[in-house]
Amino acid sequence: MIAIGLFVAGKKGVNCLNAVSDLCNTKPNFFLNYVVAARDKNVVNDYFEEIKALCDHNNYLFFERTSELKITAEADVIFAISWRWIIQQNIEKLIVFHDSILPQLRGFNPLVTSLIEGYNEIGVTAIKANKEFDKGNILGTCKTKISYPIKIEKATEIVSELYAELIVSILLKKANNSLHEIAQDENQASYSLWRDETDYEIDWNQSADRIVRTIDALGFPYKGASIKFDGRTVRIKEAVLVDELEIINRTPGKLLFLDNQNPVVVCGKGLLKITEAIYEDDGTKVNFNKLRIRL
Repeated sequence: MIAIGLFVAGKKGVNCLNAVSDLCNTKPNFFLNYVVAARDKNVVNDYFEEIKALCDHNNYLFFERTSELKITAEADVIFAISWRWIIQQNIEKLIVFHDSILPQLRGFNPLVTSLIEGYNEIGVTAIKANKEFDKGNILGTCKTKISYPIKIEKATEIVSELYAELIVSILLKKANNSLHEIAQDENQASYSLWRDETDYEIDWNQSADRIVRTIDALGFPYKGASIKFDGRTVRIKEAVLVDELEIINRTPGKLLFLDNQNPVVVCGKGLLKITEAIYEDDGTKVNFNKLRIRL
């Protein structure tokens, strides 16, 4: 019997919880012993209530993350899924899932970074936990190719499916003693920095295609890429590329045209059209009704 502990958050946490639950229902040598979930005020939907409801429905032992949390239940293997808090107990049993194809994009928000940078593959890597920065030995990887445009919500759905596939694969390998570790190649390592509110602000000096990727990567469940307009914060929900034109005195951030109140904005390279934007403070639609605007 392999007893499993889960630290889960977000959509990926829901998918892994369902996958492990299905495995335990079909394979009597697996047992889900406890689940820990966390609330996250930085996203619109943290899936906490859905995770808790799944645990209540299946009578799984459930804990909410707090600073004083102490897990009293035992487990043979523990998984951290979309978990960004320190786990103090049973580190030697802990397997961490990371939103990149390690050793690429160690660190924070790797999926968002990969979309902004235009990577043609996204995936998840399972590593043995250690005290170093995402440097643990690799236990497994799942990845897939993508094409653009793609929104973060869709990319998260894709990666969530890979998470579920990988967690089941690791558990089955552990059960038949075929789970192996591979050291990461430090020569291939790269890093992704943490993000704060400043990183939501659009830099019009960048290329139009990169800005569109940024808008798509910072959409739901995140708050959305931002600009200032009429002294208020605006969240851009949708933008599309438009054909480039020769602009002699190119000034990034200035409007070039209004297309049915959809502004065409000059970027460092290329042009984009904002097709949906809302005011952050009340959620109302932004009407761009004048041309002489510098965003």
